[in-house]
Amino acid sequence: MRPRPVHPRHRLGGTPKGRLVVVSLLAYAVAALVMFAPWPGLVAAVEQACGAPALDVRGSWTASEAQALLTACGTAGRAAYLRLQWADTVYPGVTALALALATRWLWARLGRRGWLIAAPALVAGVLDYAENAVVWSLLLRWPDMPQPLAEIGGTVTTAKRVVATLAFVIPLGLVTGVIGQRLRAGSHQGKSP
Repeated sequence: MRPRPVHPRHRLGGTPKGRLVVVSLLAYAVAALVMFAPWPGLVAAVEQACGAPALDVRGSWTASEAQALLTACGTAGRAAYLRLQWADTVYPGVTALALALATRWLWARLGRRGWLIAAPALVAGVLDYAENAVVWSLLLRWPDMPQPLAEIGGTVTTAKRVVATLAFVIPLGLVTGVIGQRLRAGSHQGKSP
């Protein structure tokens, strides 16, 4: 029996369905609310308990800044940080998936093919998980502070911040392109001879 051919839409190079994009964006919204909203406000809880922002939400940090933060956190602050880290096991993947699917879907609306345009979203997710691994290690090894590991974590955070910014800007630019394309198409339809 011959294998059933795969419809082009279901191949990796195909365009994601609009419903899948919407579901992924809704999942991202829920994850972002858990992390950043006033309730449960996991990021804010760390800042309140530790007196400074979590390492994950900074543009960059050094080993001495990580040492100072975790010292200032105390036991209760480090417990709040661990709760944040548990939620942050989901957030990078959901964010990367939502951005990659939305980017590819918008790219297809402009008549383009391929997934390379979504690479920054996926790279940002990988960098976020690498950053999380370092932060987990620092929290679980406390009060030991491996300086080289902390320095690597700060560098990964900086790289994540740059790539994630690009991952968010690309779909915003594509939305602008899609809107412009629709407006041009609408103005051409109104000029019938």
